[in-house]
Amino acid sequence: MSGSQTVAVVFENRGNLVSMHKLKRNSLYLALVAAIGSVGIAGAASAAVHISDNGQGQVLIYPYYTTRAGYDTYLSVLNSTALSKALKVRFSEGINGRAALDFNIYLSPYDMWTAAIINAANGAKIITADKSCTAPAIPADGKDFVNFAYSGVVLEGIQHSGGDGETTSLDRTREGYFEIIEMGTITNTAINAAITHVSGMPANCAVVQAANMDMSTASTLVVGGQSAKAFKATGGLSGTASLIGVAAGTDFGYDPVVLEAFSPFLAENIWTNPGNSYPDMTSAEGTSLILYKGSVVSSSWNKGSDAISALLMHDNIINEYVLDHSTLSGTDWVITMPTKRYNVPVHNKSLATDATQLFSPFTSKFWGYAPILFG
Repeated sequence: MSGSQTVAVVFENRGNLVSMHKLKRNSLYLALVAAIGSVGIAGAASAAVHISDNGQGQVLIYPYYTTRAGYDTYLSVLNSTALSKALKVRFSEGINGRAALDFNIYLSPYDMWTAAIINAANGAKIITADKSCTAPAIPADGKDFVNFAYSGVVLEGIQHSGGDGETTSLDRTREGYFEIIEMGTITNTAINAAITHVSGMPANCAVVQAANMDMSTASTLVVGGQSAKAFKATGGLSGTASLIGVAAGTDFGYDPVVLEAFSPFLAENIWTNPGNSYPDMTSAEGTSLILYKGSVVSSSWNKGSDAISALLMHDNIINEYVLDHSTLSGTDWVITMPTKRYNVPVHNKSLATDATQLFSPFTSKFWGYAPILFG
């Protein structure tokens, strides 16, 4: 991304991609809302995962981050509600979508959390001056991304971790995508008080950072005389991100794709402790709701990630681009597939037998450099 360039960040394709170009986006989503109301199934929206009509929801998918070529990635997430929120943040590296870092954030009412992804000695790291509670706490000098999820013994099939035939270098963490998932709302009075800012500082982040903190549906933990269990996620999250190149004087801003009604309809909450690989896109409600050729289509799926794919799928890629030799202008496209890793198995091509399953529309299994983000 050198010189004077226009970046068109496009996240569309058949099957598993996120759309980020804004061509008539708002009118399309408003049309979906109007269509839902016109056919009398407005209540169905609360039981089916769908793309937000107003940029606020339960899940934010940020299609790209990078620390390459002198760029840093700045991000924010805002809780626009009067309820405290427990969030899962997960960064995935760009070659095979393996987790490079995850942690929990606890936002009090109307709270915002900000951070930046910058270059470290060997890979990427996250830094923040924000005081909102994270678990674990992010050190003052930042937290390095890790390669645990793509190192070790090579594991065949669709996996969360293990070697995948590609390098285990931390350099893989320097670009990828990330998602922020609301796991639930916090109703415990003492926990709410602990994460609420007083004179710019949360009262006591140690409460949510404690090793025994458990807000899951199975929690027996009592804090301040009340159950620590979180209540069902209610949405109201929004966010932004920017790729900033200080030396080049460039700033490319973009919004995440926002999903509503992500949690399974009957789920009390989807809270997990820091370091847990869930919730992820497979944790979504199994019914999707989209507007297709003027009609509202409700579809049921065997797994949550397929419901997310249904929201994001397209059969072509289209966007504007600039190519001007006299001004050195150009256009970069980044295509992100946040559900591809649930459909493409790792398979060593040198093995005589193959028991791995590849799911349509993908036609190649992962071995060596078969990038998930960049094709």
